Amino acid sequence: MPRILTILILLVSAAQAVRGASPVLTDVLEIRRACWQPSGTNVAFALEGSLRAYHYQPRDRTWVLTLDCQGKTIETSSLHGEDYRPGRFALNDRLRLHGRIDRRDKAILPLFEEAELVERRPPGSEIDIRPDDLFRPETRTRLVRLTGLVRDAFRDESDPNYIYLTLLNGGVSFHAMLAAHGPDRVDARTFIGAEVEVQGQCIDAEESLHRHAGRILLVSGTENVRTLRPADAATQDVPLLPRLRQPPAELARLGRYRATGTVRAVWQGDSALLETDGGDVIPLRFRLDGAPVCGQRISAVGFPETDLYYLSLVHADWSPLPGAGRPERPAQDVSPRQLLENADGRRQIRVLANGNVFRFRGMVRFLPEGPGHDARFYVESDGRLVAVDASAVPDLLGTVAVGCEVSVTGVCVLDMESRNPATGPSRARGFFFVLRRADDLTVLSHPSWWT
Repeated sequence: MPRILTILILLVSAAQAVRGASPVLTDVLEIRRACWQPSGTNVAFALEGSLRAYHYQPRDRTWVLTLDCQGKTIETSSLHGEDYRPGRFALNDRLRLHGRIDRRDKAILPLFEEAELVERRPPGSEIDIRPDDLFRPETRTRLVRLTGLVRDAFRDESDPNYIYLTLLNGGVSFHAMLAAHGPDRVDARTFIGAEVEVQGQCIDAEESLHRHAGRILLVSGTENVRTLRPADAATQDVPLLPRLRQPPAELARLGRYRATGTVRAVWQGDSALLETDGGDVIPLRFRLDGAPVCGQRISAVGFPETDLYYLSLVHADWSPLPGAGRPERPAQDVSPRQLLENADGRRQIRVLANGNVFRFRGMVRFLPEGPGHDARFYVESDGRLVAVDASAVPDLLGTVAVGCEVSVTGVCVLDMESRNPATGPSRARGFFFVLRRADDLTVLSHPSWWT
């Protein structure tokens, strides 16, 4: 055997002997240091600690476990795909992980091959905190549990594997990111309005893409959310909406209120105008699909918001009420210019026109492009281009064409820009008109075939 080959074999054997004799890392700081050194790859580790959080990475099809070991926090990913499953272990269980440090996605990480249950340790009352405690320095990385009323919930646009929750507790709002992945896609709207108990790890928002949210509760799965009171439970116990005087940011900290009255307009399947039994006009935005019909008397329960002109209820649930609604308001003939200008010709929006019924004439200038669009067409009247919403009676769109002269009778709705109520008031942009039934639109003349 050539001498150089013999030397190589001896070197390899020596390296293997050294590797086999290398100690198994059990200290968190040693493991972290090894992850920063290229020579640390293929080093074995054994960790024992309490499970603080877990989340799934769909791209790699791996689970990431966060453990509290020796008073320090460490994350380690599964080496062989989907070995870990929620429910096999629970938060606060004591686990023993065996694995090695290796390279993944151009980074050196601790990857576990085996997760062994050492002790089942259900979280006790010591993890219960108040929302104010989330922001204490000592709370970071802790396993905590809070209760709250879900004010808002949506599928996170920056990571669709999570649902972003805003919760209220005693007038204090806090945020949670709920891992909701897998084949059973959870509808985020079902959480809104429910009183829940959430359990997870307190993290700095800088560790997520929502870096300016302060502190976030990272909830590892829906199994760590317990519903204390569903959104549709005993809505008649919700107090009637008073004439609130709080500014928008304070309204965002309030719970749910109830309003009863007659539906005056419905559009886009999720919005309506309610004329209350006391004669006030309240915009509604519904939590789930399925809106009432015009003229129906209902009870609506939702969260109050304001655009500084009108109180509205958002994420609202509704139920029918017996009895007839209030009589319809009579239609008034108007020029759209009268609603958008003062006597001097300067722009001035008549916000008190909201909820009234008007009739005007004009020429159809634009129609929606096809099914799936917002079912709005535009009518030129007295030099103004007016939006007309036909989503409640979409068949009417088939009766008109561009160039038709029409008479429109509809409910006037104040068009507000969308803004976060906690950051300040939104501004009025103008009006649009909502058709309620087939006779709200009359074609006076059709365009010539020549045009």
